[in-house]
Amino acid sequence: MEDGPPYTPGWIRRCLEDSGKRIHKELGQHYLVNPGAVATIAGACRARCEGGVAIELGAGLGVLTQGLLAAGLKAVLTCVDPKR
Repeated sequence: MEDGPPYTPGWIRRCLEDSGKRIHKELGQHYLVNPGAVATIAGACRARCEGGVAIELGAGLGVLTQGLLAAGLKAVLTCVDPKR
């Protein structure tokens, strides 16, 4: 994760603005920015994911996706919001 952009709330706001997207809190959307949390989640997935494949629902801006890939996992991404 150290090689990626600085995952801060400001970075997320700029990415969303640049792409014309917004946070849909009514859908429970939250954007992950804490590298420690990403590493913890990716480590737990590596220990538990059968065949080294993690399924990520609502990949957002890809912060967790990058962490999963850095942990040596394959990631299957899907989005359930029909507007996206």
